[in-house]
Amino acid sequence: MGGAVPVNLTFNAAEHTYEMDGRPVPSVSRIIAPAKPWMREGAALEAARERGNAIHEFVEELNNGFEPDVPDDLAGYVDAYRGFMDAMMPDVLYSEIRVGHAGYKYAGTCDLVADIGGEVWVIDYKTGLVGPWDALQTAGYAAALVSMSRIKPQKGRYPLRATLSLSGDGKWKLIEHKDHAGDATTFLGLLSFYRWKEKNGL
Repeated sequence: MGGAVPVNLTFNAAEHTYEMDGRPVPSVSRIIAPAKPWMREGAALEAARERGNAIHEFVEELNNGFEPDVPDDLAGYVDAYRGFMDAMMPDVLYSEIRVGHAGYKYAGTCDLVADIGGEVWVIDYKTGLVGPWDALQTAGYAAALVSMSRIKPQKGRYPLRATLSLSGDGKWKLIEHKDHAGDATTFLGLLSFYRWKEKNGL
């Protein structure tokens, strides 16, 4: 999944859309959507999104060395992230970084790129349902980061990837995704499916 460094990558926060060189490109989340089951609808889905966005903002503040003012109902999630930081001692390389792959024409926002114990990890946070589709999301981010020369494959291997599950009870779990070739192939298959739907107006 090689490629060139993308130029003029922009993000519209209100519409959650990306453009590369002035042209719309799909997000990693949109590409992998067919692999994710519908677990919530309507108000419940919107509430989960708002919670996730808020926690991401608080975690971003922690990564930048600030102490966020966290409401009581979200404090457990942020405490979980603090627990991860205390236990794993990550050296944050990038936090909430916009990424894009110029070759495959897609983009996204990677939650965390960190050096942990001398290894570079591409990590995505989850505050709700965790599933195998999360591996595809990190595969998309990792390929884009490599294509942008933000990270390099380590010792000829794929970048290490994981989902960091944060719970409201203050617990955390780092779930490593090890099927690098399989996840990359599946992600590209879903990207091809997205292009097919786009081409046929579906």
